Amino acid sequence: MSMPQYIEIAVVGATEETVSAMTAGAVLPNSGIAPRYHLLSLTIPDKGICQCFSDVNTDRVLYWVALDQESLLASQNASQHNSSRDGFSRGFYDSYLPETVVLVDDNQQFIAETRKIMEAFCATS
Repeated sequence: MSMPQYIEIAVVGATEETVSAMTAGAVLPNSGIAPRYHLLSLTIPDKGICQCFSDVNTDRVLYWVALDQESLLASQNASQHNSSRDGFSRGFYDSYLPETVVLVDDNQQFIAETRKIMEAFCATS
């Protein structure tokens, strides 16, 4: 049996409160063999739930989940920057997660998206 392909996912919201509300109840594993999630806020977070978008190296992110229109634009810009770099590749994820940026509108849609990500992660092995 082969190993699933490593993936980093950025979950981006305009504020830390948005990120907290939209991700509530979702399973976001970050250790062991699992997708690596980065919870990011466009504003400076104060509760430690997430990191500030501008403080994170997003060069390794292969999939972007935007939680509002403001974060959608930031995610699209970062994804386009990654795609334009020499040698950047999403590998198997081009097939399993063909869109690089998605917008989710509510908590239930976010939870469904995390399931889709896990299915893609498992399918790459």
